[in-house]
Amino acid sequence: MSPAYTILWPVLGCVFLLSAIVCLVAKRWAFGIGLFIPGALLLGSWLYDRTHEELVKLNVALTDSRLIKENREHPEESIHYVSATALELGNYEGKIRAADIHATGAVPKPGTIVAVEIGKRPFTGSYIKSMASMDYGKPQPKYTYVPPAKGSEFAYVFGQPPPPSVTMEQVLSEHNHQMAKIGLALRTDRATFEKIRPANFEPIPFESFSAQISAKHETVWWRSATRTTEIWGRNARDGRNYQRCPEDHFDLERAVMTWDADGLVQYFWYGGGLRTDR
Repeated sequence: MSPAYTILWPVLGCVFLLSAIVCLVAKRWAFGIGLFIPGALLLGSWLYDRTHEELVKLNVALTDSRLIKENREHPEESIHYVSATALELGNYEGKIRAADIHATGAVPKPGTIVAVEIGKRPFTGSYIKSMASMDYGKPQPKYTYVPPAKGSEFAYVFGQPPPPSVTMEQVLSEHNHQMAKIGLALRTDRATFEKIRPANFEPIPFESFSAQISAKHETVWWRSATRTTEIWGRNARDGRNYQRCPEDHFDLERAVMTWDADGLVQYFWYGGGLRTDR
């Protein structure tokens, strides 16, 4: 709302009414009645506009969202300017408190679809009263991944402690609220490799080894596979036959394990995107 509405309109109404009262007390009837009528109309129309507001909820495309007045002591009282478009239904804008912006994460950015509450008043038109992200208030996917304790990554991956024939060289374990990754590099003999290799891993032709790109990007120590490298994995091919297991923690999970003749074994697992099908 503009300052003319929030301040000037009711102030003028009060000025006219006070002036009318002064004139009527002084028995200047003509002046008193002449000031009372516009004062009553101003305040009456202002109150009518406020008390006859209609609320409408719409899904709109956010076109602007910026902080215009920050309150460090009480962040919820900070003021944001927002504007949005509902295409043929019109464009809307408003200055709203941070407390009236409801989002599961950061404040929605321009270009995103949001749900807004529109206030429609008889005289001053429409304005945005509140805004919410589309996923606000909805049940969030359950985060089921529990990362391995430091030093237990091998046991977490292979279900057993490192055999005496295994020499660990590199360990990577990282995660946040929507992804996780584990990488291992070790030296061992062929027999041990056969024993620890997960049963659900399948042999992958070198030409179809698409997961190598992710492994090289996520680990600085990953040694590129060659045509002599033996490659095993799960969902590590070009991505056409993705298979999900009930025990998967993430919407997308890929795992790969390589063996080279010099005894180098590399393992990389990545999970991303919380499960939405539970």
